[in-house]
Amino acid sequence: MSWGRFFRRKQADAELAHEIDHYLAEEMNDNLARGMSAGEAKRRAYVKFGNPHQVREGVWQQSTFSLIDNLLRDFKYAARTLTKSPGFAIVAILVMTLGIGANIALFTVVRSVLLNPLPFHDPDRLFSIFERSGKGKEVNPYAPVDVGSFAEWKRSTAAVAQLAIVSPIFL
Repeated sequence: MSWGRFFRRKQADAELAHEIDHYLAEEMNDNLARGMSAGEAKRRAYVKFGNPHQVREGVWQQSTFSLIDNLLRDFKYAARTLTKSPGFAIVAILVMTLGIGANIALFTVVRSVLLNPLPFHDPDRLFSIFERSGKGKEVNPYAPVDVGSFAEWKRSTAAVAQLAIVSPIFL
């Protein structure tokens, strides 16, 4: 189906209706010439041709993009329904906006945190290093590293490895 046929549907439908009317009139005249009554001639012409509205609808459907036609019909129906109750429309649009925004934010975080690779050359060679604090009765084998100790470690291992510090607040 071409776009030209889509945009000329009304003109084509009017021409088809005129052709159908002309055919039925000719068929009725032929039946009248055979000696039938006017009512019988009209009935036989319609029986021979079929339902004109069904023929026009079939041609209309052949000259349309059903997806576009259905979408336009649905949008018109939605607009009519929402204009009847503007309070509901505002609440529905607000809820949908917040839901879509929350989904976008959530998937952005998931993509950046979980799906993107780590910004390191060899992520399989990463290690976590902790300080052990053994003061008092409590021994914490996973104590966070203070900035001074980290600076000393970084200075002493500059030729062997790269170091980065992570704040324990984000762990």
